[in-house]
Amino acid sequence: MIPRMTLVDRKDIADLYADVFDQDLDAEVAARPDKENLSFYLFESAPGRRTGFAVLQWRREDCHIWLLGLRRENRGQGLGHELFRLIEWEAQQRRCRRITLSTYNHHRAMLA
Repeated sequence: MIPRMTLVDRKDIADLYADVFDQDLDAEVAARPDKENLSFYLFESAPGRRTGFAVLQWRREDCHIWLLGLRRENRGQGLGHELFRLIEWEAQQRRCRRITLSTYNHHRAMLA
């Protein structure tokens, strides 16, 4: 099975966000000043296997990786690379010229 990334509503990844960060996604989004043009994606490594998520922000010709996460049990298996590959594909489909990513990690739990 090839991993896939599917556009979903914010509520559809809220449980994954809570599993990964032990925080509420709605509170995270509400607290951020730069929340326009967000898209929420579910990452499945196999059918029905909800592995992680990505929150992407579309800025003119750029795709900004606003937030992403993998469940702890799915880390260290190369799935993060697959998620980045799918993000790159999505950005190409939208004709983005750049993909950006902030490197400050305010979720220490992700530093596995």
